[in-house]
Amino acid sequence: VCLKERPGLALGTHLWPSSFALCEYLADSHDDQFVGSRIVELGSGCGLVGLYLYAIGGNVTLTDREDCLQLLKDNVDENIKRQAPGALTVERLDWGSCTDHISRPVDYIFGADIVYREDLFEPLLHTIHALADDQTTVYIAYKERSPQEKTFWAKFSETFNVEKVYLNVKYNSTIFRAKRRIG
Repeated sequence: VCLKERPGLALGTHLWPSSFALCEYLADSHDDQFVGSRIVELGSGCGLVGLYLYAIGGNVTLTDREDCLQLLKDNVDENIKRQAPGALTVERLDWGSCTDHISRPVDYIFGADIVYREDLFEPLLHTIHALADDQTTVYIAYKERSPQEKTFWAKFSETFNVEKVYLNVKYNSTIFRAKRRIG
């Protein structure tokens, strides 16, 4: 995967540590479970995680806000030249807005460094709830930056079973896996 960054343009136009940690976790896990899976990456930014999942055979929808889309599309164009068994699309998605344009069902939702601003916790939770069904697995790579982030995890845990599956000391990031609570 070859990526361009544009630090300073928007938060998502920089490669953040948790995206590297999540890719390392995926490389160390069983990659074949994602082959042919329907995957949505939230806050794709430069696209590292989604492009990795595409390269190993996932059918990936990369999403981000308008101010990050051009860089994301440029990175997709650069990397789509390399043949991969999966499918790849890019969609604008503002958290908390309508998600009807995203194909369903979604097998996996991924996000790296997406828990960072308190005013975005509710919209992010709304988006995850809108995309996830009882079969969807959510992976969030997270680097703690503020005590207020505990609010996100508490609310997320009300409707999802959340477990820590990986700690990456090099990137000071934790990977969480979650499934919707049933019943």
